[in-house]
Amino acid sequence: MQAIENLNELVNDGIDSAILEIGNIYESGIANVDQDLDKAISYYEDAYNKTSDPEALLRLARIYLYARGGNESNYHEAMKIYGSESLSNDSTAILNLGHIYENGLGVGIDFNKASELYKRSAKLGSIFARIYLARLLWKKNKYIRSVITRLTASLVALIELFHDQENYSKKIRRN
Repeated sequence: MQAIENLNELVNDGIDSAILEIGNIYESGIANVDQDLDKAISYYEDAYNKTSDPEALLRLARIYLYARGGNESNYHEAMKIYGSESLSNDSTAILNLGHIYENGLGVGIDFNKASELYKRSAKLGSIFARIYLARLLWKKNKYIRSVITRLTASLVALIELFHDQENYSKKIRRN
């Protein structure tokens, strides 16, 4: 609690960036403070409103996507924040939007949209976007290989069926 008191003194002295750190303490449950996501959300919203620091939005969206994820409304809230004008050129926000589309979190799985977002994030300098893009391409290729394998098996079965039918017809004609 001492850390929060010290940070609140900084806020009272006009150092609004300390609000972001108070949110971090509540989000992480550190410095002898219990984790409280509602308080973290409140502090991150306050930090953004007072400082316009995009880091506050990124942390806020992270709570909705990961800490509070698991339901459509939280995923949609994360998407709304990551897709906001304030984060339109932020590689981390764009990377996380790609993650949402790749995994169908609150939306249908869309590998093409995820790929587009990962490429955009990579152009903005995200190394992780390059890794995620490589993983996505592997997933897409695995899916394509799976479809090809099933189509090949079906084709083989049809050829065998045709061959068996042809042999049966020859047998009947001989008798």
